[in-house]
Amino acid sequence: MQWPLLARTEFQLLVRSKGQWLLFPVILLLGLLIGTPQPEVAEAIGATAVIAGFQIPVAVFGGFGGLLVSYRAVSHGRESGRILLIGSLPFARWEIVVGKVVGRAVAVAVPTLLAVVVGYGVGALGGRVASPVVLVGFLALSFCYLLVTVGIGVTLSTVSKSSRPSVAGIIVYFLTLTVAWVDLVSPVLYRELTGRSITPIHPPADVGLFLLQRSTPYGAFSVASNWLFDVGNSSASFNSAVLQSLPRINTNALLVSDAFGPAVPPVLTEPVAVLILSIWLILPLLSGIVLFSRVDFV
Repeated sequence: MQWPLLARTEFQLLVRSKGQWLLFPVILLLGLLIGTPQPEVAEAIGATAVIAGFQIPVAVFGGFGGLLVSYRAVSHGRESGRILLIGSLPFARWEIVVGKVVGRAVAVAVPTLLAVVVGYGVGALGGRVASPVVLVGFLALSFCYLLVTVGIGVTLSTVSKSSRPSVAGIIVYFLTLTVAWVDLVSPVLYRELTGRSITPIHPPADVGLFLLQRSTPYGAFSVASNWLFDVGNSSASFNSAVLQSLPRINTNALLVSDAFGPAVPPVLTEPVAVLILSIWLILPLLSGIVLFSRVDFV
């Protein structure tokens, strides 16, 4: 297999980019800020807040960084002719796709995950020592999420003959399936499909609603990371999930326990959310390989 060679080349090209490293201070500062929550949340979650504070920065900014480094992975190569050079090398087409996805994902992961590790160290120096097991689990989960976003970007780039359609694709994906999915898009979509309104205080005991919210990479990542943080079965942020579980405090977060009590449907358990994220890890990669095998280099 030759794809590790291409992945290393892609990584080396991107990791030297100054723009790539802007992710580090942005994610670090936001993680430290969010990781110092209000007293109710801090009391409920303890030192784990040091790690949980990076949930949204990684999902939003790390995910967007993954899209930015991948949306031109193939289309720009066709425009510039570089893809012809790669095509002349002894790489199978599937190796080109895998190499680009892995190399670019690692390039995004280095500044993103380094920010999480540094934030963990800052918290430890301040006396808030979170579980290293939770840290390792969150780092692994975050890397999988970044692989998904890069895979989606590369797939969009594969079907685009130029960069403009890829730009439109990542903007639509980022705004609808990431930023606005949990709080806006999925509730509106559910209401249009079923005619039922959603009340966070008494959410409907509808498996379809909760499954819809965790059906995207962002939703599945949120549920899986909340499981790590032990803050409740929800696709909302850890902060909203904790507040929603407290008496006399209401947020827009939908908790499975509020709708179903202790009898959680198997399809809504947290391991299934990890499975959904894993499926998203495989589907874009397979789609990119199939599509790339059918297109011309020029």
